[in-house]
Amino acid sequence: MPGKNPYRAVRNFVRPLNRALSCLTKAVVIGSGHDPDNERHALILNNGDPVVLRVNPRLYLSVAMHYRLVKHAHRREWKVSTVAYIYGVQDENKEELLAYHWHPRTTPQHARPHLHLYEGTGANVLSKLHLPTRRISLEEFFRFLIVELKVTPLKDDWEKILGETQKAHEIFRTWS
Repeated sequence: MPGKNPYRAVRNFVRPLNRALSCLTKAVVIGSGHDPDNERHALILNNGDPVVLRVNPRLYLSVAMHYRLVKHAHRREWKVSTVAYIYGVQDENKEELLAYHWHPRTTPQHARPHLHLYEGTGANVLSKLHLPTRRISLEEFFRFLIVELKVTPLKDDWEKILGETQKAHEIFRTWS
């Protein structure tokens, strides 16, 4: 969501993500800064440490995003634009199971969004591949965790919360 200055733009970007995260964990994401001259800020969950999810067998969540600040051409407001993300799930030994990636600037040979299925999933033949996907929002990833991987949400109204934060994301998103 936009803000009248870079600081508020980052705050307005982080707030709904932490609201969505509250459906799964008490851990939060924090933005690394709001300097518009820096082309690549980081948004990291729990200081980069995986967060335990409420499911048996135990799974862990990791989230990292990179963003930059963009000034709207006609209005006097700033927006955060995502430039990369990695959303991952690890098993009880903290070995990667799967991860959604999009990092076009750091690996231009894999510039499109993709999914990694690691050996722990039993998909050994696929473990080195970049399986194509579309851009995935955090809310979509969290829904997948709850619905498909049977992670127990912390909040009974998780569907409402994820719906609201997803809608706000869709209104204001500017994918780089």
